[in-house]
Parts: sequence; structure tokens; C-alpha cells
Amino acid sequence: MSRPGATAAACILVLSVGEIIAAEAPNEVPRLTPEEFAILPWGHTPGDPDALRELRECGFNLAGFVAADQLDAVAAAGLKCIVSTPDTHVGDDAAGLDEAEVQKRVATLTAKAAGHAAVFGYYLRDEPGAGLYPALARWCAAFRQADPKHVSYINLFPNYASSGQMGVPTYEEYLESFVTTVKPAFLSYDHYASDSASSFFCVRKPLS
Repeated sequence: MSRPGATAAACILVLSVGEIIAAEAPNEVPRLTPEEFAILPWGHTPGDPDALRELRECGFNLAGFVAADQLDAVAAAGLKCIVSTPDTHVGDDAAGLDEAEVQKRVATLTAKAAGHAAVFGYYLRDEPGAGLYPALARWCAAFRQADPKHVSYINLFPNYASSGQMGVPTYEEYLESFVTTVKPAFLSYDHYASDSASSFFCVRKPLS
């Protein structure tokens, strides 16, 4: 997860909360940090101490998407998380906000969360079309300025998405445009391999 001039290589494994099978581990084993290899349940995670403890026992190192007022519970469970709030979710309405409002919303959230040990990053958007890239670039830049230590999280469509969903003719163009416009720290994308006959798409590219 780097800035211009370096090569970013990050892998994010996302599992459905409904597919988690809790298992008791008799001994603590060495685990990777989310900065090394992020493993998270997909979706909003409540700040319930027992649920967070079970996530860690299952091997997760991120608690998923968590509200800003639940960060203490996440840290107490030995996890980090991606902070998610309605005010910084870049839906279609938020994509049209002016720069002053974007800066205001980002400043409000980072003032609460940036210094907390449980923060891995900030959730912005799931499966955007390429038409939203300029707006996402503005939000990412605002977060980068307000809190350069943490990442902005955007999850892309899989390689079998339609051109209508992506907003561009090909998946290669969808990725290239995202990297060029948004300048992300890493790439995250869906791939429901168990539900689709399509092949995996491997991305190995310096994000600079």
C-alpha cells in the first residue's frame, strides 16, 4: 500500500459472514496483520464483543465495516476495521457534493477515527461504475490529506461484470481507468468463483 513511485501489492480475502464456522483454537498461533494480508467478513459488523471475539478466533484480522462509535470494541477484540459511516459512503448523491462538503465530512470522521488503534481504513464505495471515478478520486484525495496513515477502501466489479455495469467496454479499461484516475493504494474486487464458471483474473501492476 504505497504512494507514487513505489509498488503496491496487497491481497484482500473477503468471506460472507453467513459462511463463517467458528472454531475454538487451543493455542494462539502467529497471524498476519491486515497490512500484510487483510482478511475480513463482508458487510457491516456490529460492535458486539462476543461476535468480534469469534471473528478473531476464526482467523480474521479485520472486523469488516464498523461504525465509528464501535472502534473501542474492535480494538478490545484484537482486531482492526474499515470505518463506515453514511456521511462518507460515496453513493450517487455524495458523488455530486462540492469540494467544501467533501472536505468537511472527511474532516469530521478523521477527527474521531484517525488516531484510533482499531482503524485500518475508510469505506467509500462498493462496485462503482467508471463514471464515478472522478468523484471517488476527490474523496480519496481528501482522506489521504486528512489521514495519510490509513487507506480508502473501494471494492470493484469482478472481471465478468457487463460493460453496462462497468461503464466502459472492457475490464482492462475499467481497471486502468480506476488506477489512473483514483490512484488507489491497492485493488480490491469481487469474484464469486463458486457461483460462476468464469475464470479468475489476476492483477499484478505497480500502482504509481
